[in-house]
Amino acid sequence: MIATSLAPTPATISIDSEATQVVLKAAAAELQARFMQECGESYRVEDLQAALNRWLELSVEALLDDVLFHTVEGDRAYAFNRRAFEMQMRKLQSTSSKCAIKAA
Repeated sequence: MIATSLAPTPATISIDSEATQVVLKAAAAELQARFMQECGESYRVEDLQAALNRWLELSVEALLDDVLFHTVEGDRAYAFNRRAFEMQMRKLQSTSSKCAIKAA
């Protein structure tokens, strides 16, 4: 769903909007069934999908706000997906040997 480039120029992030919406629509249908079964509440799939869209946008914004915490500074137990960042860093060639990213 998300494609990135590790070229020397600034990487761009592109999200496959169509694939993302397919996943979110399926999740919305599951949420609809769960809310009905567990709470007796009924919501339209389209409304749940819109709520999931907004949740995803806010989640990305929150990750960006705390990017240093999640990638290098914060406690590993609370950092989101640090291992994926470290994997990407191992693919890069350092221009200096002072610091190396190591997986714990």
